[in-house]
Amino acid sequence: MIKTLLSIFLAAEAFGQEPAWAPWLERVGAQAQDMGVRPERSETRLTLANVEQVLKDPFPGSVSVEAWEAEISSAATSAQVLALSERWLDQRHEGGAAAGRAPGLSCPNLPAPLAAPLQAMAGRLEKAAGAVSSAASTLGPDGPRLAARLRASFQHGSSEELSPELFDRLAAFDSAMMRSAAREAMEAADQVLTDLSAAAGSVGRGRWGCRLSFGDMLVSGLQDDFYTQADLARAGVIIDLGGRNIYDGPAAGAGPGQLRMVIDLGKGVVLRGGSSPSLGAGILGVGLLYLPGPGSKTLSAADVSLGAGLLGVGAAWIKGDEVSVEGGQFTQGAAAFGLGLWRAEGSGVRYRARYQGQGFGSTQGVGVFEHRGDDPSIEGGLYFPDPREPQGMTSLCQGVGYGPRAFAAGGVGAFLVRANRAKIASSYFAQGSGYWHGLGAAYVVGDGNRLQARRYSQGAGVHFAAGSLRIIGSDNRLINWGVGPGFAWDNGVGLLNVLGDGNALQSGWASASAQYGARAFIRIKGDRNRLSLPGLGSGSYQRGSAAYALASISGQDNRLKLSGLTSPASGQFDLMPNPWGVLRSEGRLILEGQAEALSADWPQPQAGAGATKDWSTLMAEAEKLPAAQRLARWLFLATRADGEVGRRAVVGLLSVPAQESAFLAQNLRVEAFDEMLWVRLALAALGDAGTSGIIESLKSASGMRKAMLLGLLRYVRAASAIPEALAGLSDADWRVRREAASVLGYLLGSEAGLEAGRLWVMRKVLDSIGDEIAAEKRAAMAGGLGEKRLNDLFALLALGQSYSPDDRLSLLGLVSSPFDAVGQRALEHFVELLARRVKDYRAAFEAELGSSLSQSVRLRKALRALFKDPDHDVIAAAAAALGQAGEAEDVPAVSGACEHPRTAVREAAAVALGKMGQAGVSALLEKLGSSASGHRRLAVIGLSQTSQTEALSHLVRGLSDKDESVRLAAVAALSAFQAPYQDRRKDFRVRLMELAASDPSLSVRVSASAALGQIGN
Repeated sequence: MIKTLLSIFLAAEAFGQEPAWAPWLERVGAQAQDMGVRPERSETRLTLANVEQVLKDPFPGSVSVEAWEAEISSAATSAQVLALSERWLDQRHEGGAAAGRAPGLSCPNLPAPLAAPLQAMAGRLEKAAGAVSSAASTLGPDGPRLAARLRASFQHGSSEELSPELFDRLAAFDSAMMRSAAREAMEAADQVLTDLSAAAGSVGRGRWGCRLSFGDMLVSGLQDDFYTQADLARAGVIIDLGGRNIYDGPAAGAGPGQLRMVIDLGKGVVLRGGSSPSLGAGILGVGLLYLPGPGSKTLSAADVSLGAGLLGVGAAWIKGDEVSVEGGQFTQGAAAFGLGLWRAEGSGVRYRARYQGQGFGSTQGVGVFEHRGDDPSIEGGLYFPDPREPQGMTSLCQGVGYGPRAFAAGGVGAFLVRANRAKIASSYFAQGSGYWHGLGAAYVVGDGNRLQARRYSQGAGVHFAAGSLRIIGSDNRLINWGVGPGFAWDNGVGLLNVLGDGNALQSGWASASAQYGARAFIRIKGDRNRLSLPGLGSGSYQRGSAAYALASISGQDNRLKLSGLTSPASGQFDLMPNPWGVLRSEGRLILEGQAEALSADWPQPQAGAGATKDWSTLMAEAEKLPAAQRLARWLFLATRADGEVGRRAVVGLLSVPAQESAFLAQNLRVEAFDEMLWVRLALAALGDAGTSGIIESLKSASGMRKAMLLGLLRYVRAASAIPEALAGLSDADWRVRREAASVLGYLLGSEAGLEAGRLWVMRKVLDSIGDEIAAEKRAAMAGGLGEKRLNDLFALLALGQSYSPDDRLSLLGLVSSPFDAVGQRALEHFVELLARRVKDYRAAFEAELGSSLSQSVRLRKALRALFKDPDHDVIAAAAAALGQAGEAEDVPAVSGACEHPRTAVREAAAVALGKMGQAGVSALLEKLGSSASGHRRLAVIGLSQTSQTEALSHLVRGLSDKDESVRLAAVAALSAFQAPYQDRRKDFRVRLMELAASDPSLSVRVSASAALGQIGN
């Protein structure tokens, strides 16, 4: 039944067939070309072209991701799975494996039924072994050392300092040759398995030793065997025809240049992996493990095990009736610069992996975990605590494609389970999660399965990556705490696809939606499904660009919980949570305000599991280093170390003496994105002291590094920043031009609202302080500053003459995260710091306002000139920047950009008009009276983003528009009001009630009812 459903679904309901999404695109005013993200916006090395294509064009890309599961499931042999996996790596080695020696097999007394098949196998293995050695040598004599460094970087809590040099060196590795060697060996194993099974009964007991060029071939009969460490060390190949066997050591574990294989047909096999690599794993080698016989199997291993390839190939093919599998880190289908393949068949199999496993692919790697059989228990990544919250654990398990941001791109991880009643549990980054140019996919086919993961999981794409979760079957349960399922963040792509009846999906927050330029595509097909997914089908508009979410629920009597809904609604309709997201019901969808919650048992991290490194030693060493190296070490510790050591590193960065500040800009590296966040924060705190270092570094910078350095100029004085930003507008790289425009917009920022502009904040302070700021006014003043980050506050404070490191640290101590919006306590303390030095800051802000505004005319002229730029993202950035400046003179040019063929430009222009005061609002009202419904839709979007509170009332015209699509967009626009003005939504309650009761469109009635629920009483 499942196979029939699958074939029908692939043929007629392909998730990403572009025409199928046309009605959704029309609702959000977009085209298919708008659905791709631009992965080249972030610069990184060793990307995979096929993964990048999924990001650039997610409609056909999602079809490719979905089809992969059916392809792998239909593969009969290990070599076929290898071929289907390596196509994601975009590279092939022509001509097969390099030639190796193929002498006659020297094996005295070998039983006749075994002689011919093993002779043929030996020839192919000799050829494969030669290719393995050749591939390993492509890294030269340093290969083992480089492999050790890469392996160390994968350890949880590693103190290994990643460097671009490591990845540049590893790029020379001939992974394609290694994979060709593995294919040769796997084809030999696949071919001989049938012959061995047929011969086993006639061979009886005995043990025979054969010679190969790369080690012994040990052949054993039907008796029970115990393989020692010494046996495993000298054997290149072990073939055991039966019995109950024990392996006490790293069976099928291949080190540099090695080929190792174990084929055991025994009915009861115990493997204790010991040192790494083991049990079908290769580090600069190929390790293959085959256990195809019936009976019990117990496999336990440490790190790099159980189908893991690290600069190599590892594969494990297991069948059995009672199977238990336990691995450490980088296990059960894990790979980097190679392939890691795991397939197991059997009922009641028990899996545990600590970290990075069960379908984990990092840089240039594809990791595949496949299980077939009912009632498995699969736990992955429930060991190491995650610092973000007490119940979180860092997993990287169960279908994860992960890149070490931003040193190198991620790989591809696939988790495939065909089972009924599976229990599948993980935590952070799990179950179809992509991170940093990676692709993670999870597929579960069957009934009655239970999936539980905590965060960044279940089809989540994060930071220019794609994540996919696909469920086929009935009575399945999915539980997620947040950021999943089907969630997309920061130019990522999130895919959630569920086919079946009676399924239940539950998340606590940030689910099935998109933020910060991302794309989320959700499809749920079947009857009687229950959904509690906050934000389902919601997009967003942030940082000057839209994030789109397109969702479909088809079938009969599906139920969706919408918090706040006052009365149930049902039918076939389009629900628009906001202007950048749409949920379409095809069939009968029931909306309800309450729903029975699924129970979740969230496990706790293992006690003491996080204490893996002695960071204090590195901190002590840092104190003795020259300034440049010391700052580099502090940056590393600030991003990696927990507790007191991490705090001390941050204190050091925020207290850098002026004479050493230039080293901060010099330490800004594209490949160290997390460190860049601390560089930015420290330079914003240093103010004038750090400016010269930024400008000096810009002289020799290009590409993404230049764009990043330009971005730092937001936080320095306008007189220093403006010449560099103006020069950046004519750079050959569109990313630099885009960033330069954004910097000018920040420097001229005069808009109010959630992200109030820099100049607006200074004006507000000047209007409030006089000679002092009364204590009773400070809280109100802080509350009116909008959403601010430490960077913004530090940069403003740095304009004063008496600002000290103690002031920075006191602010830092009041925020939960130095990179998120600060809370009210921090804003009040910011105001208090201003109050202590009123005269100083009044003079400083007046001077900075004058300096910025004196150049406004020429800066805005330069921004208007960008409307002829060949790149649409640059034009959108220019429109957004002019919106931040808010000058009436620019309104005609910005209004004209609403005619641009690209949606990104049109929406950026409409939002900019909303921020440009009365002149901008007038332009929007003119469009609201246009005969073109597309213009009217843009107008309601622009009005929803305005900080002109009196202008919000004009949205009532959109709510009364003759065109259903405009009314629907206007209802959606109410939810997009900026946070400071959301109370004004209550002004529309009466009109919404009218729409909910009597609009001729069911879609408008339902959306209005949902909007009323969100507004409340």
